[in-house]
Amino acid sequence: MRFRNRDFRLGNAAIAVAIGISAVAYSATSPQALTTAPSTQPLTVGPISYFEDHCARCHGSYGSGYLPESMKRHDTSSLKKLIREMAAGPAQTPLDGADLDAQVAYHQSLLAKSPFIAITENTDDHISGEATPGAAIQLKIEDRIIDVPMDEYAWSISRDEIGASALPEATLILEKDGVEVTLPLSEVFSEPLR
Repeated sequence: MRFRNRDFRLGNAAIAVAIGISAVAYSATSPQALTTAPSTQPLTVGPISYFEDHCARCHGSYGSGYLPESMKRHDTSSLKKLIREMAAGPAQTPLDGADLDAQVAYHQSLLAKSPFIAITENTDDHISGEATPGAAIQLKIEDRIIDVPMDEYAWSISRDEIGASALPEATLILEKDGVEVTLPLSEVFSEPLR
């Protein structure tokens, strides 16, 4: 009898360990875990170029085919699910993680008619990314404002212009049609205004 109780206790301990491992694995892959920790790495896919290459043929260039009421039925979670399915299906280029989150934010920006900006490259020489076409971009560092050049929807700024010591406090400011969006350089894409 004593031997069986020990086996029972060992079996329960093994089950408890397995449940603990499963819980940790689930929390690391759950949708909430993917979106709660901000990424400081640049995006691997430019949200605007992705949209233009894979979505515009049906939804119009820069979302021109969207009707504002067409997406009102989607909250962030259902929009994310829809974009994930469309990316894997018709677009044939699946998205996940921060790239999927950025694509959701870009779609929301299109629908809200809010400017959008994202960082797609952050090297020793420069920082670059994508932004709403026709917008003006500035980089604010402490009391300095630097105009950031943009070509269609691509922008880039040399690190020589910025100065490494001021980088943690730097913020990108994007303005179009009187609407302003900011993006601290510690983040990788802007959230749409609501």
